[in-house]
Amino acid sequence: FYDLGGIELCLYPRSELAGDAGVPSKGSGFPGFTLSQYTSSPEQVDAIFSHLKANGANITVPPAKTDWGGYHGHFRYTDGYHWEIVYNHHAN
Repeated sequence: FYDLGGIELCLYPRSELAGDAGVPSKGSGFPGFTLSQYTSSPEQVDAIFSHLKANGANITVPPAKTDWGGYHGHFRYTDGYHWEIVYNHHAN
């Protein structure tokens, strides 16, 4: 984790990141990175995913508790990029 003054750069092995995003790491379906948006609560994650689902988003990992104590889900945007919506109790 690198603090870049208001944003963070987090580096993970490609295979682990793809697994976290719920997609295969090989092939053209995964660009090798995800973009993440932090929220202020697990309920906010759920609200965002409710909106995404209602609008036909490609949800690859529905919101759920993480093994590190947070709460997150993943979706693929129409441009092919992968997003994580996350509540991180350590960041709040």
